[in-house]
Amino acid sequence: GKQDVGPSVRELGKFPNLHGKLCIKNLHNVIDTMEAYDANLKSKDHIEELELEWGKPTNDSLKGKVVLDMLQPPINLKELGIALYGGTSFPSWVGDSSFSNMVSLNISDCEYCLTLPPLGQLPSL
Repeated sequence: GKQDVGPSVRELGKFPNLHGKLCIKNLHNVIDTMEAYDANLKSKDHIEELELEWGKPTNDSLKGKVVLDMLQPPINLKELGIALYGGTSFPSWVGDSSFSNMVSLNISDCEYCLTLPPLGQLPSL
């Protein structure tokens, strides 16, 4: 039978008042990219740290990028970690100047990436 992989990332949408640090793992298991959209992280203004981890490298570049794009955090985020992301590039929100409070950005084990986000637009890094 199908292995139980736990709750869907979509279920985060039910929790509008999440605070502090949020770690989302095993994003390689996201099948429908709308699950990531429904998480509605952008509206969760009290999240200060966000870790996004795919769990294993995947070379489905387009799906990985769409999922990461849909998981855009609130603009007052201070720390962001992205691990084992399989995209070749990052969505436009990563490195966007509207994230002026970001003091830490950790990108690791993203072996398919060909370009880095424009980090010079983040004045607090």
